[in-house]
Amino acid sequence: MFHMLTKYHKNRYKWAFDAQREFIDSFVVLNIQEYHPSFSEETVGLDQHGPSFCHLTKLYNVAEKTRKELSKEYDKEIERFGDLIKENNIQIEIELKETTSKENQLLIDIKNGKEFLTHVENMIEDIKSIEILRFVNEMIPFQSKHKKASFINGCALKLENLVKIRIQKQISELRENAQPLHLLSIRHLQLPELDSIPEIQQKMDSFWFKSKYQKSLQITRDHANVWVENMYKDYITLLTLIHNEGTQHIQQLLYELGALKQMKDATLQMLQNTRSNNQEKRDLLTKQQKELNTLWQQDCEHAKRLSTYFIKHWLLYKEELEQKFLHVSVEERWLVSQYLLLLQQDGENIIESMNIGES
Repeated sequence: MFHMLTKYHKNRYKWAFDAQREFIDSFVVLNIQEYHPSFSEETVGLDQHGPSFCHLTKLYNVAEKTRKELSKEYDKEIERFGDLIKENNIQIEIELKETTSKENQLLIDIKNGKEFLTHVENMIEDIKSIEILRFVNEMIPFQSKHKKASFINGCALKLENLVKIRIQKQISELRENAQPLHLLSIRHLQLPELDSIPEIQQKMDSFWFKSKYQKSLQITRDHANVWVENMYKDYITLLTLIHNEGTQHIQQLLYELGALKQMKDATLQMLQNTRSNNQEKRDLLTKQQKELNTLWQQDCEHAKRLSTYFIKHWLLYKEELEQKFLHVSVEERWLVSQYLLLLQQDGENIIESMNIGES
């Protein structure tokens, strides 16, 4: 009899400890020892009615508190990556704005440079198309009445001045149009220096003989023709130098434009990759937070069902005792009946004390 009493007494609260074990093991993510090392499943309080498992009711608050703390940590990290993404967007915007501005300026310079070169080419072609002989003959005309050396010399001087004025005007226009190009050759561009057209030297201003007049007129015209040809030849040489330097300048601008685009593409690619990485990390954290929060919510709901585990094991032990009551000896049957009464009391004392609150 004593042996049976000891056996039943030893197993009196086994159902409650089994319920505690299953309850603790059924948490999804909550690790009691990890989050609360001081907690142990053997931490059972004692009161006047026997062991108390009220400490298990705190696990709901433990799970809920841990869930909120972890979620808060994820929020901070997600916010941090959000700030990094904003910085990435600002950097990309600045890079686009700066490089686009530089690209546009280079494109304008290239366009202006090409227009300037076209203008120089047209000037050269216009000069080459001049009918110098006709121009000279018109400027130093044959006079049937005023056959004077001073008149011929005056016409030659007028021709020189007209050509110089035309060239000087073009030089001024070229300098003004070429200012944005910063060409060195344009700075040194000036009117070609040539000796003046030789004057007719004779004591008598008037020609008494037609043949003498015609000969002097033709000599002056020949000198003027050579002078105009040399003047325009030297001028074309200067224009060609300007055209060559302008061409090199445009090629340099095109190279700078290509280098700028390559640098822009590389920089933007790097910034966009960084932004993509930050977005992926943020999205991953958001996904992890959502998944983890779901698991912690499951643990919180699990913690609320604490009493169901004790009811389950209480019923199992009650059924076990009832089955024994039907199949044991009369002597042991009395002992079983007593422990059934104790089980009823123990169930009321332990289970009814498990009020789970969310505060």
